[in-house]
Amino acid sequence: MAQISEMFGKKWFRRDVLAILGFLVLQFILGMALNLFVAFPNVPAGSQEQTYINAIFTTPFLLEHFVVGVGLLLGSAWILVGAARSKVRNASLVAGLGFISILVAYLSGFEFLLSGFRNNALSFAMGLGFIVALLSYFALYRLSDKMR
Repeated sequence: MAQISEMFGKKWFRRDVLAILGFLVLQFILGMALNLFVAFPNVPAGSQEQTYINAIFTTPFLLEHFVVGVGLLLGSAWILVGAARSKVRNASLVAGLGFISILVAYLSGFEFLLSGFRNNALSFAMGLGFIVALLSYFALYRLSDKMR
């Protein structure tokens, strides 16, 4: 079992950044499947009959998209800690940008759900958060070459 000091080493950090990139690709695929092939549940905004959380659990792709989003949020926080400990110039800044962009995408997605899947500006914000996160983690992977 790896010790904490090893878990923030170059090998583990690069592996974690690659994992985030892989999960971002998976999140994109799930989001596109939702957008193109799945009918969103009919949940009127402000509905008392069916909670929004129930909408997540009644649509398998939506549930998978939500679970991967939670994992991305937690993973990006972990990477931010690793970047801060790395002492590589600009790594914390880039990891912070990645974390914030995933947080924006996550919150936009949740607000999109609360809008009854009708506010396209929130869907657009989710997509922008994804793009910024993807670019940030590619840049962070390149920066990780400078780690010891």
